[in-house]
Amino acid sequence: MRTYLFILFACACSLVAHAQAQTRSITQEDVPLAVKNEFSKSHPSAFDITWKKFNADYVVEYTRTTTTSYATYSSEGKLIESRDKITTFALPAPAYDYIKLNYADVPLKEYFKITDAAGLVTFSAKIKNQEVIFDKKGTYIKTIDFSL
Repeated sequence: MRTYLFILFACACSLVAHAQAQTRSITQEDVPLAVKNEFSKSHPSAFDITWKKFNADYVVEYTRTTTTSYATYSSEGKLIESRDKITTFALPAPAYDYIKLNYADVPLKEYFKITDAAGLVTFSAKIKNQEVIFDKKGTYIKTIDFSL
């Protein structure tokens, strides 16, 4: 059973790494009207807006006040997830402690608060070619390796 779970996890990581290669910048004209309308309705004060195509989905990077944020939409305009860039001070303490213990020698890190379409909150740290995921309380969930 452990072998099966390990193989399943390795395949999932491989798919995620392959998906990273499927991201490309696009112009606003390439974004479906349903996606643009939903984004505009949800984020009327957004500025510095850039779009990317991620496989079949659309990712928008934007700024609101002083925060860089991202939102991922299906081609039908349904929100999949949103990510807000945060500082280490906004991480739950156990997540901060985990990163400090396991990645202390890595200088560049990005931190995000992720909210999926159902409202489930998780946190992530992008460290080199990895994304470390934590639940809303800061408990470690998994590491996704993009270098595979």
